[in-house]
Amino acid sequence: WVESQAFRRVPATDASLILTTEPLMAAGIGALTLGETFGVSDYVGAAMIVGACVLATVLDSPASGDDDCDPKVDDQCQLERKRPYKTV
Repeated sequence: WVESQAFRRVPATDASLILTTEPLMAAGIGALTLGETFGVSDYVGAAMIVGACVLATVLDSPASGDDDCDPKVDDQCQLERKRPYKTV
């Protein structure tokens, strides 16, 4: 219940990033408290999760050059998003 109430107050991107890292937190806590060990595939999976979170954060950041635009204040403001690929 607390988690669902908290996620109502954060943007969807932030909530999804937090929930995406949940398996990493569970694995880390298991390693600290229960002495769980990790294999190569576990480290590869963790790196992929962290990489996806970093990529999502980079793609969600506003494009540079329009620092005066704040969509929370100005309804006409449209922030451009950085894309790692060309759109057709």
